[in-house]
Amino acid sequence: SGRDNAGVLIDPFHLSRSHSRIDDITRVPASRLRFMQFCDAPAAIASTMDEIIAEARGERLFPGQGELDLLGLLRAMPKTIPLSLEAPALRLARTVDATERARRAMAATRRVLAQLDA
Repeated sequence: SGRDNAGVLIDPFHLSRSHSRIDDITRVPASRLRFMQFCDAPAAIASTMDEIIAEARGERLFPGQGELDLLGLLRAMPKTIPLSLEAPALRLARTVDATERARRAMAATRRVLAQLDA
């Protein structure tokens, strides 16, 4: 856009489903990388846009439960980028209450982040 205040939100799900690569992000100036949503997904991409939309809106995986290169993506991000977990799991919500889902999501996220220091 050419605007000084423009930034990019990085989302591993959308990065994968748009056939983008981590290398594509490394060409973006770090000052433009402002926020990152965090989730995981299978490596296989659904065959229709309706299926991709359904997965995006309701069946993302917690970090570390799928096959996306989350560690590679995190290493490509500025170290101070804010992370927000975005992993709607409608199927899980049918049997697990919100507090327990939040606990599981936090534990999964912490396990992935701990691998950055390993």
